[in-house]
Amino acid sequence: MKRAVVTGGAGFVGSHIADALSERGFDVTIFDREQSPWLSRGQKLVRGEITDAAQVQGVIEGADVVYHLAALADLNEGKTKPVETARVNLLGTLNVLEAMRAHAAKARLMFASTIYVFSREGGFYRCSKQA
Repeated sequence: MKRAVVTGGAGFVGSHIADALSERGFDVTIFDREQSPWLSRGQKLVRGEITDAAQVQGVIEGADVVYHLAALADLNEGKTKPVETARVNLLGTLNVLEAMRAHAAKARLMFASTIYVFSREGGFYRCSKQA
């Protein structure tokens, strides 16, 4: 059975991705700092921090596919806590990539971002609002 890891899988979008993977026969592990209110039968939840490289390495080892959604997603929080947002979002993504490299992962990475990309508010990664 193929193994999938969904970082940030306790969230709304991540939980739906996890369910779709389960329906397709994947052994699904959700990695999140929060308890998932949507954990489905057969899915495993590993609670941890995306900024902890050792935890990320441990959960990704042996994965066939990694869906990376773990992040600080609140745009307003990102504006008031830019250093923390950068630490979690950027370092977390680097930890995922490094874990895949370190394990010579055969895994494919699927990275998702919606609110930061499509928000009219500008968000953390853009300086100005779009017209």
